[in-house]
Amino acid sequence: MKTIGKYRILGLLGKGGTSRVYKVMVPEIGNIVALKWLYPHPFLLDLLGMEKLEELFLSEARIMAKLRHPHLLPVWDYGVALGRPFYTMEYLCDNVGLWIGEGAEVEIPTRQLPVDMALRITRETLSGLARMHAGGWIHRDIKPFNLLLTDQSSVRIADFGLSLTRGEKAAYPKNLKIGSPYYAPPEQEAAPDSVGFSSDLYSVGVTLYRMLTGNLPQFSMASIADLVPELDETWDMFFRSAIAPDPKRRFQTAEDMDAAIQELQQSWERRKSLICQLEPEPKLIESQIRDPTNRPIRHLPQKIGFHEARECFHLDLLWRPDHPLAPDFVSVGKNLVADRVNGLIWEQSGSAYPENVRQSLLRIERMNRERFCGIGSWRLPTVEEMLTLIAPPSRFEKICAPSFFDPLQKRLWSIDRKSATACWFASLDVGFVHWLDVTGYAYSRAVSTA
Repeated sequence: MKTIGKYRILGLLGKGGTSRVYKVMVPEIGNIVALKWLYPHPFLLDLLGMEKLEELFLSEARIMAKLRHPHLLPVWDYGVALGRPFYTMEYLCDNVGLWIGEGAEVEIPTRQLPVDMALRITRETLSGLARMHAGGWIHRDIKPFNLLLTDQSSVRIADFGLSLTRGEKAAYPKNLKIGSPYYAPPEQEAAPDSVGFSSDLYSVGVTLYRMLTGNLPQFSMASIADLVPELDETWDMFFRSAIAPDPKRRFQTAEDMDAAIQELQQSWERRKSLICQLEPEPKLIESQIRDPTNRPIRHLPQKIGFHEARECFHLDLLWRPDHPLAPDFVSVGKNLVADRVNGLIWEQSGSAYPENVRQSLLRIERMNRERFCGIGSWRLPTVEEMLTLIAPPSRFEKICAPSFFDPLQKRLWSIDRKSATACWFASLDVGFVHWLDVTGYAYSRAVSTA
């Protein structure tokens, strides 16, 4: 099968119990979109029947089409192919689950996000939920993988397949679980049709806790300051309300929860100011942070498959550098940064907007043609070169120290390929390596060997 309706299939993005999601191309204009096609698992087909599944699928598409909001994923088109309905939506490669590194075993600790990033994601999620709730809809499946991220890292809430209007009694079998373990509140597991708006807010609270600490909250939660030393006990009070097992003890509206987070954010800004007035932590000497193997940094591109990538790039289980390569950055004029230890010259900023791989290579080709800053040997960096940019700083540096580089370019393409259709990238603010389809979008920053 090469097409679904008029759309040309470029690849399978994922599949679940009811549907498959494809990356497809719009004919004539060449735009890439995501297409969700009803393709139920035989178990669900026997349990609910195709008529009911089609009804639920259409309901999901209608919700997404009606609730227009910057933080809700919109529906662009609807149709039927081979007797089954589909709809198209914005193609987004990123989600919060990928950024924290959550896997199939949800209990395993994940990467922590910077406090400012976690708060922004949470407030944008609450903004989208406020719109849903105002329309009378409850999402019922808020979790990191359903929080998609645009090229500018703005949240789009996705997957409305379990949503229902307040007070509605959905015709699901009693033994069918609704929502995701650990993120769904207790009352949703017991009686999925009886939940209120606070059930979504419970899931938001769990997601925020996960983003900040890398852990799932337990009923006997330790103080968050034990897991994130930058934070204080006021956060514990917030989470006692946000993740209260009793729905009546939680925040009742997205607006109330957002107001509480805004107070936390203001407190965090004051705390950051105090932290930055302290004496910085002493820097580790180079022998303490250099890779003990003293491996040379690779400059030439390679094709490195997923299963050998962690070992090849020297990454830990969460895809972070296990032996940081210590840089020694110094600004060179207005537009360049030199790394005197690793012998590299970096572009100080990079692309002004996210680009796909082809656009990044064309931009660097222009830089060489025009001899940007007098240099004609610019290229996309290898993963090993990019690891010098994400060497873990001290907590003081992470919060307070100014960067040598433009802060806009937080996710960078590498020249290393995972496959014919995917390249590796590095996240500078979270500090990990992963892969992205070459038609996806990231920033680029050129490098040259000194």
